[in-house]
Amino acid sequence: MTDKPIRTLTFGAVGWNNPQVANALYPEDAPRAWWLPCYASHFDTVLVPEADWQAAAPEEVARWREELPSQFWFYLLAEHAPDEAHLAQLAAVGKALGERLGGVVLAGVAADALPAAAQRLDGVALFSTRADAGGQRLWTGPGSPCPCGHAGLVDLETSPSPRALREILEAFLACQQEPWSVLFMRAPVSTFDDARVIGKLLGVT
Repeated sequence: MTDKPIRTLTFGAVGWNNPQVANALYPEDAPRAWWLPCYASHFDTVLVPEADWQAAAPEEVARWREELPSQFWFYLLAEHAPDEAHLAQLAAVGKALGERLGGVVLAGVAADALPAAAQRLDGVALFSTRADAGGQRLWTGPGSPCPCGHAGLVDLETSPSPRALREILEAFLACQQEPWSVLFMRAPVSTFDDARVIGKLLGVT
């Protein structure tokens, strides 16, 4: 009898500054400088919105990396059509994050920029909603082409029922070829707690 391979599913929010996360997790009097470490005490990864990484100075990005545990991963989100300056800044932020950069997610009109991003971000894992089925395809919900890359992004305005959330997780895992994956959600914080419980019931760590 052989053991089943261990599968890992990590959950992350879209930004640590968004109101859903801030209102649910941070003390009212906590300075903004404490928000990211506080977020990292609840999550092991984050999808950094485009506006956040564009506004960050290189030394601030380096501080993100240095003040968090070594197992914390950053992913960068791009949603607007990137020009050369945009791609250069994206590459600079990725370089500042170094080995803590998990990948770059191309959504919205930026999804068409996969070839240009691949040239500029050599060696960086890229995920696009326009990529063919395979390792660079961003999973965006049941019905997404399979197989997909190890990253997914879903928008949930309200907390789904346990059954609906289980169906989402099962669909994501069914598209996976990697033993580990990360699912980012725009969702109430309570949804992440429910997702972790359901993930354990599905046999993922």
